[in-house]
Amino acid sequence: MVLIIHGWPQPVGEKDLIYQYFRQKGYRVFCPYLFKMKKCFSLLEVKRELVTCLGGKKPEVIVGISVGGLIMPSLAMDYPKAKLVFVATGTCFAPDNWLAKYGVRWCNKGVIRIIKRVGERWLLRFYRIVNPNRCWNDKESQPDGMLKDNLAKTLALSEERITEIIDTVGKIDNREILKTLKNKAIIFSGDKDMVMPAEHGRKIASLMRNSQLKILSGKHYNLIGEEMFGTLDGFLD
Repeated sequence: MVLIIHGWPQPVGEKDLIYQYFRQKGYRVFCPYLFKMKKCFSLLEVKRELVTCLGGKKPEVIVGISVGGLIMPSLAMDYPKAKLVFVATGTCFAPDNWLAKYGVRWCNKGVIRIIKRVGERWLLRFYRIVNPNRCWNDKESQPDGMLKDNLAKTLALSEERITEIIDTVGKIDNREILKTLKNKAIIFSGDKDMVMPAEHGRKIASLMRNSQLKILSGKHYNLIGEEMFGTLDGFLD
């Protein structure tokens, strides 16, 4: 059994490469959409939601993507035999981009309400400022249709929910937890990632006693693919 903890704001579904990869290897895959959970979005409630989703079963593999990788260590304490897969994440949220970094501190319901009302065109501009490495028109990046879906998922969330998520993520610091984990782990970081720079992956690897680090050629949003799966094959065997 594999549990995938998604990033912002997209849930992982059956059409996603990482879902298909694990299904082809014979795993049963759980990937709940956490941003739509009924209770308040907090680290404690998210952990409870994930445990409920597992239905008393113990996952063989837990995957944490971006924000999901920040949530994963708290859950992994209860599943020491699960193999952990960190993707484009770190010990805490500390991007290289100053606007993304300090935006987490400044955000409140009023600011988010204004952002949601400015429309897709201005949100796209903001997105490119926050993550300048992500050029939506080049061949390496996701197509415009996926960007619009990404924005639509964000805009569909309430101001209160977005505030809860940002507040929770901004407070996470896993450095002490990672030191205690005995799980076998692999960390995938992108050499051009400015949201969760490769240095964050190196920090996770330095704190976990049974881990390995793989720096992939890529950015924050395009690490999941054949290069990653080739390394993952050996890790899971």
